[in-house]
Amino acid sequence: MTTAVIANPMEATLMPDKTNAISRKRLWTGRILTGLPAAFCVFDGVMKLFKPPVVVQATVQLGDPESTINRIGIIRPTCTLLYLIPRTSILGVVLLIGYLGGQSRPTFVHSSRYSTSFPR
Repeated sequence: MTTAVIANPMEATLMPDKTNAISRKRLWTGRILTGLPAAFCVFDGVMKLFKPPVVVQATVQLGDPESTINRIGIIRPTCTLLYLIPRTSILGVVLLIGYLGGQSRPTFVHSSRYSTSFPR
C-alpha cells in the first residue's frame, strides 16, 4: 500500500489566485473616481484656510459665521486624507458623510441660491 505525500498540505485547499485579479482598466477607473472628488475636497479645505474674500463671502451667505472657516478648512481635508489611507478609509468615509450632511444644511434651511443638487 502506497500513500501519496503532499509537500504542502495547504496546497490542496488553496484556490487559484485569479479571484483577486483586477484589470488595469478597472484599477485606474477606481483611482480616478476616487481621486477627483478627493482632490476637490482637499482644494476646498485649503482655500478655506487661505480665506480669500470670495470664500469668506460665500461662507457667510450660506449661514456659517466667519469664525468657523478655519475649522472647516482643517476638518474637510483631514477627513478626506483619512479616507484616502486604506487602513483608515472606513473612519474617513463616515466622517466625510457626517461633514457633508452637515454642510448641506443651508440648502434645506435657507433655500440657498447656491444649491444645484436640489432645484426649487
